[in-house]
Amino acid sequence: MRVLNAGLVVFLSVPRIGIGQDSVHIKGLPPPTAVHATPLAEGGLARLLNSIKVETDGAVGVPMLNVRVLSAWGQYSGQDCDCLTTQLFVAVTADEESKAFRLTELLDPSVGPLVTEDKKPVVYVNYGLPSGRHRIRLEISMSDVRIRAVSSTR
Repeated sequence: MRVLNAGLVVFLSVPRIGIGQDSVHIKGLPPPTAVHATPLAEGGLARLLNSIKVETDGAVGVPMLNVRVLSAWGQYSGQDCDCLTTQLFVAVTADEESKAFRLTELLDPSVGPLVTEDKKPVVYVNYGLPSGRHRIRLEISMSDVRIRAVSSTR
């Protein structure tokens, strides 16, 4: 009888949402009147979040990796144009592990789609002035991002 009573007590103590039950005790489920926004004090983070753009993302490779390439505004390039550099970030997730990498700031990058080459996630990035664009290949893994210059005609 004790085992049955203990099981009943455990069952009754598990939080459940039912009709008329208040959801305020469940994390992430406040009533609409309790949802609010808090200003961020960190200026760099605010700038990053205001400028972030998803360039490409997907799940590719063997083993399967979730890859997302993000960009954010960089700094004035110092060129005759009003060009800004762009900061590129590569975020990688496999199972429960997540990693992120930051690339060198690039001038006017264009990021190609995420593809699989030799069972590995790869992204091609073109960057530079219109008169002389560069092309790099990013081979992405959980441990690193290997960067290699490739022909601009690809």
